[in-house]
Amino acid sequence: MYIQEVAKQSGVSVRTLHYYDEIGLLKPDKISPSGYRVYQHNSLKRLQKILFYRELDFPLSKIKQLLDNPWTDENRQMEQQLELLKLKHKRLQGIIRLLEDQLKGEDRVSIKEFNMDEIRDHEEKYRVEAEEKYGSSDAYKESKKRAAQYGPDDWQKIQQESDAIYQALADQRQADPADAKVQSLIQDWQDLISRYFYVCTDEILAGLGEIYRSDDRFRKNIDKYGEGLSDFMADAITHYTNK
Repeated sequence: MYIQEVAKQSGVSVRTLHYYDEIGLLKPDKISPSGYRVYQHNSLKRLQKILFYRELDFPLSKIKQLLDNPWTDENRQMEQQLELLKLKHKRLQGIIRLLEDQLKGEDRVSIKEFNMDEIRDHEEKYRVEAEEKYGSSDAYKESKKRAAQYGPDDWQKIQQESDAIYQALADQRQADPADAKVQSLIQDWQDLISRYFYVCTDEILAGLGEIYRSDDRFRKNIDKYGEGLSDFMADAITHYTNK
């Protein structure tokens, strides 16, 4: 799809698409011989995600961070925002019904439809959740600081290295979690986290192991490399941090 067609269908101006390219938010798949930007499946899929986040009032800098970070829990982000949209939709429906009644000549006075408290409570709930879960953590602050400096090439390198460790561990699932080769791979995983995100102490690594075992979102992401890998990694981490 040429850039003009993308602009026509999405409502995003050609100038804005050029700007997205300049800041590294959305790159075309290729440039035609005549110099036009061409967008194919992957770039259009990325644009769809950008438009979702834009609809939810995410700033472009945050959108870029979310899309470039391979460990972003996009489903959680979308679930939270879907709940928020439903609340906004419910409020808007109430206002529409009130206007319809007014146009029908009904003398009904109601102001509760304009109340924003439920929406504000929802937004505050997830802000507090994020702060309690991550905000006070020095490791999280350090990870956020480092991640902000990474570009697409950096994230690709990180993803490739993490993929290699995940796959190597998946290939060892039939081995004893305490096996020397498995333990060496766990050390590689700890070193990767320390190298790219924050100093991953044994205590932090042990906590991550429990998350891998108990959090369905992490389990789903890890187990795509091999069924049961999340539990295997958790067991291997337990041996590693208790040795």
